[in-house]
Amino acid sequence: MASGLRRIAEKIPGLKYKSEAAWGAHGPQSRLLIRQSLVEALEPASEDRETLLNLHKRPRVNGWSISISHATSEGGWVALADAPHAIGDRHPVSVGLDIETAARITQGVIERMCTASEIAAAPQVAYLWAAKEAAYKSIPDGSQPQVLSAVSILTWQPDGPGVYRFTASVPGYGWLYDSGSTHYAVYAALPD
Repeated sequence: MASGLRRIAEKIPGLKYKSEAAWGAHGPQSRLLIRQSLVEALEPASEDRETLLNLHKRPRVNGWSISISHATSEGGWVALADAPHAIGDRHPVSVGLDIETAARITQGVIERMCTASEIAAAPQVAYLWAAKEAAYKSIPDGSQPQVLSAVSILTWQPDGPGVYRFTASVPGYGWLYDSGSTHYAVYAALPD
């Protein structure tokens, strides 16, 4: 299952990731299993471990930007260390992830959440949901807009088989991988 995230991780230096079918939105204890996997992968200090395992708080570990996503068929996480990992000539400050079942996204939802220019520019309109979610999640707490539609997807560029690089109104870069049944999107926000 992690092949979708692997295709994107190749584009973002230093990105750690994992996804599993058992972590899908309907999986028993999927949220706890994802967080336990993060503890194993990041080996946080004890105070960060407690915060990371608390299902009522946003996942946080000192020195890492973390994002989690749950689709019906799969769940996963990405993490990017605060240490510099250049994308171009800049270093990301936060990361956002969305994993979405392609069939779940309808034209009506896209038309309510996106502008006509976003729809016209997208390689496939269903990509817009995952791209917007990933960009939105990359925005630090306290700065996120009230609604997802406030985030705009600006450009799309093919970047390998099934992979697209995109930009958003949030400074940074994103990549979307289309596995056919699932869309994986990761957005690395850059400092202003």
